[in-house]
Amino acid sequence: MFGALVSGISGIYSSVFRHRTSSANIANVNTSGYQALEARSSVSESGSISNSVTLSRAQGAFIPTNHPLDIAIEGGGYFKVINSDGNIAFTRAGNLRPDPDGYLADPDGFRLSPPVEVDSSTGSVTVDADGAVWGKNSETGQILRLGNIHLFKFPNPSGLEPIGGGKYAITEASGAPTWDKPGASGLGALRSRGLEASNVNIINEMIDQTLASRSVEANVKTIQTADEMLGTVLDIVE
Repeated sequence: MFGALVSGISGIYSSVFRHRTSSANIANVNTSGYQALEARSSVSESGSISNSVTLSRAQGAFIPTNHPLDIAIEGGGYFKVINSDGNIAFTRAGNLRPDPDGYLADPDGFRLSPPVEVDSSTGSVTVDADGAVWGKNSETGQILRLGNIHLFKFPNPSGLEPIGGGKYAITEASGAPTWDKPGASGLGALRSRGLEASNVNIINEMIDQTLASRSVEANVKTIQTADEMLGTVLDIVE
């Protein structure tokens, strides 16, 4: 009876965790480069249940935008970005634009790292599949190499920690990143003029929401039954 109570309570916690994870995915279904969270539950030898999340590594669909600085990663890897406070994050969302100082940055003000500067005299910009960034001088027509976009990979990318806005932080589980040019060392190639959509499968998430809710109901009934049985035993003892 006590075991049923503990099992029921643990089951409720796991179901609520699964429901919240699914809700986070649904909230980010339109977030570019977002990788869906997958809820995981494990049972220890003592019977306790621990919950954790991993990242889905499925490729999101390519959404054309026709803007040369919208860049999708086709394959593995992440962009490294840094904000003005020195906070480092990794993302697959490549919606980049020159910031007030001319450096490529995302909409949250996180600059691409290593930095790429687009001079004010630059007219059109193109990005190659291997990360080379080219700019055409609007006055002379000369084409110059502005820099290179690098990608970063992790021993276990599923272990990255989501920190919001399609950005992720290094954890002990993810391991330390290494970098190279796109298309090398198992990294994906870049595709400009479009963005990678979230890889959230909304139908699967709705199913998860329903199953989690049903699981809560089932565990509540288990707790109620165990409580009634315990009450009956106590009445007999008295």
